[in-house]
Amino acid sequence: MSHHFDSPTAIADGRINLMTAIALQVPDADLGGSRIAVWARISLFGHAPQLQVSRIGQAMLRPLFFSPPDAESETLNAGEPASDTDTHGKRVLRIAGAAARLAGLSDHEAHAEHVRAAFLPDLVIYQPGQPASFQPGGGNGRALDDDTFDIAVAVLAGSTLGNASVPRPPTAKFPYLSAPSPAELPALADLFGLREHRPE
Repeated sequence: MSHHFDSPTAIADGRINLMTAIALQVPDADLGGSRIAVWARISLFGHAPQLQVSRIGQAMLRPLFFSPPDAESETLNAGEPASDTDTHGKRVLRIAGAAARLAGLSDHEAHAEHVRAAFLPDLVIYQPGQPASFQPGGGNGRALDDDTFDIAVAVLAGSTLGNASVPRPPTAKFPYLSAPSPAELPALADLFGLREHRPE
């Protein structure tokens, strides 16, 4: 499934100004009964060849393991989940091992392997018909009020560190997303490693 957004002003000053979310409502019955793996890509459209500039599955992979953006984050953005573990596994292992040492965990290597398996490949797994609940490496999709930041940081650290964020409650009707507060929005282009790409 893809959609073409025609506005040239969607990205300006490092911020995505016209949209902060894309919401799709798909009945569970349309997805069948099998577990599915979900990810999304952003591609520049309107010149040849079409250029993939970002993608996302799990919300916290980039902020925890690819911040600040660098050449490897560009490779991540241009790739597909099938190659994630081979291409980016060493980076995630290195960061997770450092987190294990800082947290005083006894088996740094086992913890790092657990974290790598939780975050790579960059996919969200969903079992239709079951309640949504975010958990890297497990869980079921992502509920709108899941505290993805604290959940993901707890996986990386090996324990809950506290409650650093409070998600806004969903609204009662589709698209269920509460209105953003512009003052609180991060520079989304930086958060997702999306940078300005111009055709050559």
